[in-house]
Amino acid sequence: MNGRSIKFLSLLLLAAVAGALSMMTMPANFANAQDSRGSGAMHKDMQAGGMKSDAMKTGAATGAATHDTRQAIAVNKEELAFVLAEMRGFLESVQGIVEGVTMSDMKAVAAAGRKNGMSAMAHAPPTLMKKLPKGFRMLGVGTHKKFDGLAAEANQMGDKAQVLKQLSGLLRNCTACHATYRFTAK
Repeated sequence: MNGRSIKFLSLLLLAAVAGALSMMTMPANFANAQDSRGSGAMHKDMQAGGMKSDAMKTGAATGAATHDTRQAIAVNKEELAFVLAEMRGFLESVQGIVEGVTMSDMKAVAAAGRKNGMSAMAHAPPTLMKKLPKGFRMLGVGTHKKFDGLAAEANQMGDKAQVLKQLSGLLRNCTACHATYRFTAK
């Protein structure tokens, strides 16, 4: 895989993560968000280009009534702010990892990974941890461990392909979590 291919795949991966992160707290029926041409026009454009999200496949993007089957986690506004900030931090680390790989800067990759490793869990509010289902906690711990593992890989071996493979595994955790859980603020 040449550098140009890695950069393209990295940017594509980053765009997918950004989209998934933005949907974590959205209700399943998010078609109320309109562009200047009216509800659903943007989604129709995406479909015309061959892009179909799961939301489009179920009708959520076109305004059809759907039921969000993800498990709701009720938290207070401060806890929600913490969770959203942590997810933005994940996304920032992913961006730093991708940028580091494309620049062949494994020190930057390792630093970006370590930023959201296990040490980051020390900042979680104890009240939040008590509210999180076991499956969510397992995914969360696994994600933090994967950031640490990716950082170690970048430091020790510096193999771009292996780093991207680990990043892909890390993002599978993100995808699984976003597909399974949603937060509601009380």
